[in-house]
This record gives sequence, structure tokens and C-alpha cells, in this order.
Amino acid sequence: MRRMAATAARTRALSSQPWFRAAGEGTLILRFGNGIDEATNKSVLRRLDALNEKPRGVTDAVPAYASLAVHYDCTEISRDDVENWINEAASREDDGDATRNVVEIPVLYDGEDLEAAGEIAGVDDVAAVHAAPEYRVYFLGFTGGFPYLGGLDERLAKVPRLPTPRQLVPRGAVGVAAGQTGVYTRDTPGGWHLLGRTDAVLFDPAREPPSLLKPGDAVRFSAVAALDDAAPQVKEAPQRVEDASFEVLAGGPQTLVQDLGRRHQSCGVSRCGAADEMSLRTANALVGNEVDAAVLECLGGLRLRSRETRAVSVAGADCQATILRGGGGSVSCKVNEAVVLRAGDELRLGIPRDGARAYVGLEGGVAAPLVLGSRSSDVRAGLGPAPLAAGDGVACIKEGGRAAPRRAKHDHMGRTPGARTWTLRVLPGPGDPASDDGTSETDADAALSKLLDAGPFTASPRSDRMAVVVEAAASLKGGQQLSEACAAGTIQLPPDGNPVILLADHQTTGGYSVPAVVARCDLWKVGQCRPGDELVFVEITIGAAAAELRKMRKRAMACAARVVDGADVDLVALARGPNQMVDACE
Repeated sequence: MRRMAATAARTRALSSQPWFRAAGEGTLILRFGNGIDEATNKSVLRRLDALNEKPRGVTDAVPAYASLAVHYDCTEISRDDVENWINEAASREDDGDATRNVVEIPVLYDGEDLEAAGEIAGVDDVAAVHAAPEYRVYFLGFTGGFPYLGGLDERLAKVPRLPTPRQLVPRGAVGVAAGQTGVYTRDTPGGWHLLGRTDAVLFDPAREPPSLLKPGDAVRFSAVAALDDAAPQVKEAPQRVEDASFEVLAGGPQTLVQDLGRRHQSCGVSRCGAADEMSLRTANALVGNEVDAAVLECLGGLRLRSRETRAVSVAGADCQATILRGGGGSVSCKVNEAVVLRAGDELRLGIPRDGARAYVGLEGGVAAPLVLGSRSSDVRAGLGPAPLAAGDGVACIKEGGRAAPRRAKHDHMGRTPGARTWTLRVLPGPGDPASDDGTSETDADAALSKLLDAGPFTASPRSDRMAVVVEAAASLKGGQQLSEACAAGTIQLPPDGNPVILLADHQTTGGYSVPAVVARCDLWKVGQCRPGDELVFVEITIGAAAAELRKMRKRAMACAARVVDGADVDLVALARGPNQMVDACE
């Protein structure tokens, strides 16, 4: 969501030194100012460049117009240690801007909004006016490699967003809106006025680095008479999976490969990963996988046929899974248990009863190409494997046939069929940058209090892996603010007053008010929330949130051997006689 609000008039002088604001228990924001100007952004990028190798637990450092956000795992590193690491970099800052690159981007100015933009701006030759300045890349966000550029001519800055966003803006489109200009790096919905297009590839996940531009670079648009359209890039057909361990008979509404996600938010790439981290951890532990192995995240309706002996597990929402044995007969596959499948056996998942998503762990881990360090499917960004469909094959990384039937010792779901109430523990947001001068407290506590008083909330059908939109019982006033980095669990409050809880596929930066952040220990509940469910927010401290997350992760992976029952017995082998009992219960 690309939003940029005008900075409110300052009543006090800004702090002479940058200052920290917490955005939940896993994000620390260092603010250098509260407006959009080149000098402030240079300060942000100098500190970013001075940071040395990330210590264990720090996952990403994401710059914005006037701030630098550091994402970290609060179970591996403390806030104080993160703060010290950032502060120590100050002594290594370079006062110059010598590393700045100048990148020229060819543009064919034939956009469908070119004439309309000229009328709004009062400009006859829009192409000449747009191509004249040298722009500065403030940061990357929205989609992978998308540049937020500063330096737009004040006449073109009058051009607003479209009243109704387009459903599809093609990759390479060059647009302007509300004082900003940029280049769309992939096919996506968008509300900017389109001036032209370029054939420059601004983002390629197979390239190192994947983004053509980086914060601090200078960009010059060069008007051209034609582009090289002779060899348009064709999306390659997905490769057929060789030596597949499972055949997909039905993919259901959506089945995705997910692990713990990516760490390239500084390039505008969403972290992605499992919407319910705890269920992924349980599904992997049950079949003996590493904690970060890829699993299948599904909305129900998945059907897999095994081609070999391999253990599987189901965690998360109860889809009343059943196993159809290849030799005849069927048994239930209980949630939070691992069962050994043999060649010809079929695993079937029904409709989720008590949540939104089920997680199927496959012994050995799902094999999929690593894209920017993760096997996760990011449908919105076009990264990772496509959603599974009938006829697909699923391969596993390691050999199977070694895992024994197991059960989880704990169930974090708290089973309640039908609509349910989720209690989400939240922390204050970082406060509105426009009113934050670094010398006094922000409006964060007041904003959180208003959010808590407006509950309970109801989950809207306008929800997906990117965010869950909720409707408040009492009216709330939302708004825009200076764009800053955001993390999963961030609660944004747009002008319509309906809170938006960012989930796994969230954008890396945002410009809506942030009254609160859902604690990571309860983020799995957002991933399991369904339309019509009730949500209640309660406050928690950073220390308590970190301790609870540590406890929940440990409990999610606690498993024990279970007594072999009918789900583990091959009736055909059993029928061959008592000497086959070992094979029957393998």
C-alpha cells in the first residue's frame, strides 16, 4: 500500500540524534526525522551502510524515507543488544555520498494516462518534464525492487492517484501519483497515472543482487522512440517433478509450499512463509524434519497419493483427514499425529472445522527450488512454486521410511468447531512519525487505548495471506502517515477505520497509522482466523511476549511416540498371515 502523507507542522525542534521506537517485540525503528528530504534520507542510508555483519537473531534492516527498521527474533537476541549493534555503527559512518550509482532507464512515453496527467499538471510535454530531473531512490518497497523516487517536478506532483485503481498494471509501467514516481516491477494492481513503459528489468530473483536499484542511487529517465519488444520475456512453464514421492490428485482451493520465509525485505520482498508458524513447526517435528523444512499449507480439499513408504503429518486446522489404503479400507488421520503411508495409499483432507489452514508435513521435507533463500510460494510476488494442482508431483529432499508414528504433546489450537473468538495479545505501535520529534513520548499509548476500546472486532471476508481485515464494534478514525517498514502482525488503520492485520505476505513498508502490533506468539491465530470469527485485543509487554513466544515454539515441537493403532496397520499385509505383522505395522 503506497501511501505518503504530508508531514504535520512541527511545534518542537527535532532531536539532534536519531532515536529508537519499538514496533512490537521483533522490530526496532531508528528515526532520523519526520519528513521527506534528501538530507534525512542520506543519514538513514549512511547508518545502513555502516552496519556490520548481522548478529545471530537479526534478520533484516529496512530503510525508508526517514527511518531504518531492524527486524529480529526476540528469542535469539534482546532489544538492548540490537540497539547496541545499531548504535555502534555510528562511529563507522561515512559522511559522503560517494557510493551513489547513476542508473539510466529508457522510457517510451506512450502511457494511457499521459494526456490526462498533462491536463492536471498544466504541462504540454509531460515526457520532457518527467525525464528532466535526476531522481533519488529513497527506498525499495511495495513489490520486489519497486523504487520510491524523490525529485518529481512540482507540476507533476499535482497528479493524484486514480479514483479507482486498475486491476492490472503491467510490469515496466512508469507512473506518477501524489508526488511520487516509480516503475512497476511486476504485473500488479495499481492506482497511479501511467506515463509510459520501460524494458529495463528492475527486479530478477535469479540475479545477485536481485534489484537493479538500491537506496541512494540516482535515476535518470531517458525518452526513447521505441523499446526492444522483439524478444518479450516468456514465463517458463513449471518443470515436471522427477522422482516425485507423492502425486497430487486434487489441490483444493489453494495449497502452497511454505517454510519459515525469506529475509530480503530491504529489496521490497515479503518475508512470506507459513501463516501459522506453530503448526508448521509441529508438522515438521512429527515426521522428524528440521524446523525450517518446507511443508504444504492448504485450505482443505488436498488429496495426495503416495508412491513410496513415507511418514506424513497433519497440523493446524482439523480437516478430518482420512487415509485410503492402497489395498483397501480407510482410516482416520488425526490432527497432530504422524502416520506412515505406503505406495498407493491416499491422504485426503476435507474442509477445515476449527481454523483456516492445515499443514501437511512430509518426511524428508518438500523439495522445491530455493528462491532468495526460501522454498516458500509467494503468489502475489510470483516467487517460488505455483499452487499445487491435480497432476503435479511433490518430491522430498531426504529419504523416507525412517519416521515412526508420533503424536504432538501439546495442541496450541484449542479446538472449537464453528465460529470462534480469538484473543490477540498486542503491543503499542511506534507512534505517528509526523508528531514524533524524538524528545518526548509519542501518541502510541493513546492510539493503542482507542483500539482496545473499539473492540470486539469481526474478521471480514476481505482477508488473505497478505492481511486480515477486521471490522470494529465502535468507530475508529484511521489515517495516513509517513511510510515506514512494517512486519507481520502490524495493525494498520486506514482512513475507512477498519483495522488491517498484516500477515505473512504483507508489503514491506506501509503508510497507514499503526496503533498496535500483534505479538508474535499470537500471530498464528491471525493465520487461522476465518471470516465471521471474533477478535479481542489485549495488551502485553515486550518481555512477556518474548517469553511466551519462546515457550510456544518449544511446545510446538514437543512430540512423543504413540501407540500403533488401525491407522498404521496395512490390512492387506495383515491378511497374509501372522508372519507379516512386522510389515503390517511398519
